[in-house]
Amino acid sequence: MTHSFVIADSFAPTDRAKRVFYELSIFLSGIFLVVLSAQIKIFLPFSSVPFTLQTLVVLLVGALLGTKRGVAIVSSYITAGFLGAPFFAAPMLLTSGYIFGFIASIIIVGKIAKKGEYSSFLSSLKMMLLGNLVIYFCGVIWLSFFIGIKGAIFTGVIPFIAFDMLKIVIASSTLPSLRKIIK
Repeated sequence: MTHSFVIADSFAPTDRAKRVFYELSIFLSGIFLVVLSAQIKIFLPFSSVPFTLQTLVVLLVGALLGTKRGVAIVSSYITAGFLGAPFFAAPMLLTSGYIFGFIASIIIVGKIAKKGEYSSFLSSLKMMLLGNLVIYFCGVIWLSFFIGIKGAIFTGVIPFIAFDMLKIVIASSTLPSLRKIIK
């Protein structure tokens, strides 16, 4: 088995009972943070997609908790939302692509993080940018079915670039120092 550089793996207890409690605590905390990050939202008059802290939390979940935990957390969040829990930041019809893009992003970011490829600000920045681009891509593809590709880019990406870059810089600044803990 290869060494994992996922932060959550490095703190996991070896005792089975403690491990179950540890994993359950991470899972519930992850869902709570994703739900909370969706509730902090700012709607723009020209876009059906609000500013939230979700992408920051989703990217960090992938990097810190890994692919399996991250996919489980976001899949549970999506399932609960589909079942009627008031979790989503905007109407699901228009933002479904972004929401499902969270899973694809976590898979990519989680795999990169497991290899430990976030030891510097620049490598973290690349990982987070890639994860965010995956979210944009999925969101634009879905949104374009309703407002066309041009409309999707102009209302679902461009207004968010500066804010998302700020979130990516925050995450990228944090990860290298956290990685030193498990080195």
